[in-house]
Amino acid sequence: MESTSDFDTWLETVELEDTEDQQDLRLAVETRKDCGRWFVKTAGEKTFVECGDNQLLLLSEKARKAFLAQVDRLKVEGPDDLEAGYRRNMDNPHA
Repeated sequence: MESTSDFDTWLETVELEDTEDQQDLRLAVETRKDCGRWFVKTAGEKTFVECGDNQLLLLSEKARKAFLAQVDRLKVEGPDDLEAGYRRNMDNPHA
């Protein structure tokens, strides 16, 4: 399994499914414990977050905090997001 420390690339690869998935990721990184589909390992200050075959390496506490801030800034559609549902239907030529 290859590791990356590039937040953007890793987040694009794992594709957050909804707001619950986003919250689970945040909790996993914050507590350094597995949550939902996110699996966490630590080695000193290093934090490894795994999802399937994808692994994110956070080298320091500073990197971990920066990643958490980025996760908080993400706009993830929730199952009850009516505006997102409307946009999705309008963009679907088969709807």
